[in-house]
Amino acid sequence: MRSIANQAVLLLGSNIEPLKNLPAIFQALRIKYTFRNKSDVFESLPVGGEGDNYLNLAVEIDCNDSYATLRDHLKQIEKSLGRVRSEDKNAPRTADIDIILYNHRIMDQKLLEMAFIAIPVSQLYPHLKVPAPDKKLASLASRLAIGTWLHKVEIQLS
Repeated sequence: MRSIANQAVLLLGSNIEPLKNLPAIFQALRIKYTFRNKSDVFESLPVGGEGDNYLNLAVEIDCNDSYATLRDHLKQIEKSLGRVRSEDKNAPRTADIDIILYNHRIMDQKLLEMAFIAIPVSQLYPHLKVPAPDKKLASLASRLAIGTWLHKVEIQLS
């Protein structure tokens, strides 16, 4: 049996036909990666741009990819699902896959700033140490949730 070298937590999202595209992202990832855990799916307002609401969830995967290889593969999946990158970083998208944690290290600092990231990731890693004053991701997520519109959604992913 081959050993797994790395673990990653990814944030999956879509705000263009998300009920169709979020399950498609999930299935595309299952082809290559083993899922350890997943959060609930949350609906949130678009941040910094126009468009429909987002659906997001966090997934924890096992992989043998380096960080760079994983990042490149995720971009290929996004493109295969119709993601078009433009100068507008907040443009609506069919598929958005971000590496939030890689081997338990924070790779995306937005985890510490955005409820739509912190809340699903905190379901997987509530005790993850984060900078003071919160100390734990669950506490930070609770603080970020105050005044933020986030709604849990039931959706079939597999």
